[in-house]
Amino acid sequence: MLGGNAQGKTNLLEAVATLATAQPPFARKDAEVVRFGAKDAIIRSSLRRGGYPLRADLCFRTQGRRAAQIDGVPCRRMVDWLGKVTVVLFSRADLDLIQGSPQGRRQMLDRIIRQMAPLFHDEEARWSRLLVQRNALIRHILTGAATASQLEAWDEPFAVAAAAVSRRRAALVRSLAPRAERWLEVLSGGCEALGIGYKPGIPGGDESMSIEGPEFVASVLEALGKSRAQDLARGHATVGPHRDDWLARLDGRDAAGFASTGQRRSIVLALKLAERDLLREAVGEPPLLLLDDVLAELDPSRQEALLEAIGDGVQTFVTSTHLSDLHGAWRARADICQVAPGHIARPSVT
Repeated sequence: MLGGNAQGKTNLLEAVATLATAQPPFARKDAEVVRFGAKDAIIRSSLRRGGYPLRADLCFRTQGRRAAQIDGVPCRRMVDWLGKVTVVLFSRADLDLIQGSPQGRRQMLDRIIRQMAPLFHDEEARWSRLLVQRNALIRHILTGAATASQLEAWDEPFAVAAAAVSRRRAALVRSLAPRAERWLEVLSGGCEALGIGYKPGIPGGDESMSIEGPEFVASVLEALGKSRAQDLARGHATVGPHRDDWLARLDGRDAAGFASTGQRRSIVLALKLAERDLLREAVGEPPLLLLDDVLAELDPSRQEALLEAIGDGVQTFVTSTHLSDLHGAWRARADICQVAPGHIARPSVT
């Protein structure tokens, strides 16, 4: 899809990406996806899953809750929606994954897990509620409205919910890592070696910590006890999945500190290809691949390597401001459309 800046190319990809999790990837609030002056925004889609046609519709409102339908039937719970559409989105914002905040890296993991295991939505929501409630209790303790001993009653449910979330994330990283490492080797022509590791959000935890079985719950409980004074001093929980992170190493060194801009871009691309592979294995069909104005950042050799990696079995949406940004092989295999405010058309391109 070709078009100048601010013509709506990213909006189109955002609409497609939103079908995967019912959460817009670039908006903090539902109201932000609604056109100024309008009351709602609707995404209507027709697709095929398992060889059968499927209609998926989403409505976002400036006020009130979003609404979703599958083949005209309202979805009462998020798990009824999740898993129907799988998407891998690669945008320029993803280039901050390596050097950016841990929150962005956690959000990346959670978006993938929701598509692979819809029940994770409920697990993460349960954990989030407990975190909010425990933090509220800590604030009450600080004002004298509650006592520190009351925190103990929250420790076990907090630890169990935390373990459920962190286990999912750790399992994903362990599955993602070897695939991403293999893809970076392909993209770099064997010149670069990638390592991906998971770091649980408990004091003293590292990527080698076991998170299986009751031992991990016990570790969280122990960490909660040790951090109680610090929690009260800071006014919030300092132990839990909200402190989880994953790390990328390039040739054995921390990629955040040593990788060049081009190397970080290749690492993220390798992660996206690994995500594509995992989603395909999980649901039995390849996800939609969305590349938002990123090909111009790749030299011709890496563009060609990416095209070969994608293959012919993946429906891919690519946006760019200029046709010259795309290597010749991409242009030869593309169905080119021109994007302008309010419409999409096929231009006369030679």
